[in-house]
Amino acid sequence: MNYDDAILSTHPSYDDRYIQWITCRDTYDGERAIKAIEHREEYLPRLGGQEGRDYENYIARAVFHPVVGTVVNGRTGQVFYKSPQFEMDNALVDWGKGEVTKQRQNLNGAIKSILKEVLIVGRCGVLVDMDREGGEPYLCVYKAEDITNWHQEDYGITHITLCEYPVDSRMHKDGNYVSEVVKQYRHLMINEEGRYSQIVYRMKEGELLIVDEIEPTQNGMPLDFIPFTFINSSDISPMCEKPPLFDLATLNISHYRNSADYEQVLHMLAVPTPYGTGLDEDEALDTLGPLNFKSIRNENAKLGLLEFTGRGTDSLKDAMSEKMAVMASIGGSLVQKQRKQVESAETARIRTASETSALETICDTVEQGSEQFLGHVATWMGWSEDIEVTLNRDFTNERWDPADIKAITEAEQMGVISKETAFYQRKLLEFYPDDRTFEDEQEMIELRVGSMPQNVEPEPEQPMPELEEF
Repeated sequence: MNYDDAILSTHPSYDDRYIQWITCRDTYDGERAIKAIEHREEYLPRLGGQEGRDYENYIARAVFHPVVGTVVNGRTGQVFYKSPQFEMDNALVDWGKGEVTKQRQNLNGAIKSILKEVLIVGRCGVLVDMDREGGEPYLCVYKAEDITNWHQEDYGITHITLCEYPVDSRMHKDGNYVSEVVKQYRHLMINEEGRYSQIVYRMKEGELLIVDEIEPTQNGMPLDFIPFTFINSSDISPMCEKPPLFDLATLNISHYRNSADYEQVLHMLAVPTPYGTGLDEDEALDTLGPLNFKSIRNENAKLGLLEFTGRGTDSLKDAMSEKMAVMASIGGSLVQKQRKQVESAETARIRTASETSALETICDTVEQGSEQFLGHVATWMGWSEDIEVTLNRDFTNERWDPADIKAITEAEQMGVISKETAFYQRKLLEFYPDDRTFEDEQEMIELRVGSMPQNVEPEPEQPMPELEEF
């Protein structure tokens, strides 16, 4: 195998999980991804004899419920209801408040994106990189599908291959810019001299060509390690795991297929088929309807409508209901209707304990991964490497009593307490996100009020024109 083959090859663990990642990501992205051209027949096979428009209508009528997306977004919101807590060098804290990714995210936003990736597919990777001209390091978060190969020795990772899709913009001869997404490979390695380096490849005319070679340095000195962190759902090792929501994703697709069949049956049963027997050859019933008069010469002829009982629809409905119940069980309370009965906070915590064990593990792993890549940043900049990251573990939805909120609001309206005091009283009850300030809340209220349509005085009524008799 030549070196080009080594760059283009994929790790066996990657091959083992790739289809699972795609399935989970498509179900997270929702109906548009599930019904996209490239995967539509995998998720919804054609019925026997279905061609062209019939299959298009079959897909169009099917309903996909975004269960995976609801669970992922809900659990991400639960964790980030309170901001992560950091114990680390003040210089690293200040760095985290700025733009730490090329997507202009701060550290909180980057960790939130990492958590969401791990929830969706159970894996992502974080590269700590630096511009060629220097400056401060920044984070590059890679999807599981884009970490294609790696090699590990007893002392650590020596090779990693990453897929990237930058936008290549160039000036057209007419003076306008032409932009296209290109695919390239970034190979991270510890070279023969023991130094960390990067080589960037692009495929041109069927040949893999080197377009860039980089040897990152720290104060002019090369690094002796690859500043890359693997983050899975249960550990930070290079090996891939089964996505935590894969079972939910496959059930979501099965429910979608049941929906397609159910809607197809309803469509077929909705309009009865007219029929006639004993008619003469010239008495074809090309049109039928309440406004069409038909004269039949043969008194023994019969006309009627073929209507199906549709008893099979009940079994389809039952199957869909059963799968929705199982999905609710897998996804936890996030896909269930809100409980109407009042529970104490302790009862709520006990109720959710069994449902959040997987989320607890994911939070542990994201914390470990964050501490590792922040350690790479600190090493690169010469800051303290004593780092601790803590994510929120209070996953209960019952954070405040509506009666208490009502009492505070009424006191505010009566002038007993100020708006600012009312705000901080509500914040003590965790009514607002942890990082929300009084000024932030007032600004958001003003923006919302300003976006609402203003009262407009109605124009005076114009007299109706007189109608001529006819």
